[in-house]
Amino acid sequence: MGIAFILLGLVLLLLGTEALLLGRTRRAIPVRILVLGTRGKTTVTEYIAAGLRASGRRTLAKTTGSRPTLILPDGRLERLRRRGKARVHEQWGIMRRARRLRCDALVLECMSVSPELQMLESRVLHPTLAVLTNILDDHQEVYGDNESWRVQMFASTLPAATELVSGERRHAETIRRAAFTRRSTVTLSPASLSHDPPDVPREANEALAVAALERLGLPVSEARAAIRALSPPHLYREIALSDGEQALRLLNAFAVNDVESASSFLEEWKRRLPEWERTVILFNTRSDRPLRSLQFARWCATVKDTEAIILLGTHIPRTRREFLGLGVQPGRLMRWNRRQIARPLEALRPFAASGTVCVGVGNVAGDGARLLEAAGMQ
Repeated sequence: MGIAFILLGLVLLLLGTEALLLGRTRRAIPVRILVLGTRGKTTVTEYIAAGLRASGRRTLAKTTGSRPTLILPDGRLERLRRRGKARVHEQWGIMRRARRLRCDALVLECMSVSPELQMLESRVLHPTLAVLTNILDDHQEVYGDNESWRVQMFASTLPAATELVSGERRHAETIRRAAFTRRSTVTLSPASLSHDPPDVPREANEALAVAALERLGLPVSEARAAIRALSPPHLYREIALSDGEQALRLLNAFAVNDVESASSFLEEWKRRLPEWERTVILFNTRSDRPLRSLQFARWCATVKDTEAIILLGTHIPRTRREFLGLGVQPGRLMRWNRRQIARPLEALRPFAASGTVCVGVGNVAGDGARLLEAAGMQ
């Protein structure tokens, strides 16, 4: 019994010491921003960090999009190398890194999906400002397919006793009530990310980031100038594979992770691009997002004038069975071998034809990132 009490005392001592150290780390970083939501978190994090740097604040930021990346105080990027799977305690290490770098501002993209871990991130960081991009249909493995339930779960994870800048207008009143119960205030961004096609949310993302920076006292003109100085995302490229041949037309929608946004994305680009007659879908699947794979399969099966569907990623067999069950002819489904994945532009050569556009959808990690890197679109 005595040993048990000693062990319990040691555990409590260690927990108390850890809490004390985290508290000191927080106090050493006066501006702490947590970016939450479904779509646009990485871009908004980048924009806010750029605005803070422009204001003279020594800023560290971390994004968790396709690859976890640090944005250092001088704007340089540093890829984070993980041993094993992502773990939420990674965020604590970033806080300590910000303190060592003598940063007075830290911007973290929320890396957790489950509500419990999102709340844990909020409690440890205790942000001075939180930013909510939107609440769209994604991560059904966690949130299910009931929109009301998904919104309520998201609302329950909002940080307490802070200021929230939100781009979510469809459920603005629910967010406002939830924030009030947690002693937080809400400012709505002048533009919403919820319904804009995700290639034009440069304006919507910018509006949300500028609204956040304005709450921190940064002049709007300076904030916009810093954001617009960043390189725009590589969404479309025409690639000449060899002299005299038709260029390969590649459209990057890999990061558009919900069907509603992907459909808007495709329709918007069909209006923009001339001579779009046939579509080749590059569908990157994920075994840890099985419901997303099936959702996208059902949507891809409805896309008109689809010449071929190329299955990539880690959830191919089940996704292929879903396509066959939906009546998609086996001849339209393709699965690349290792050589084709290693040389994706060469594998796409047969589709470099007038009127054909290759569209990457589903997810960017893994095979999607390799394809974009080969195409110079990373």
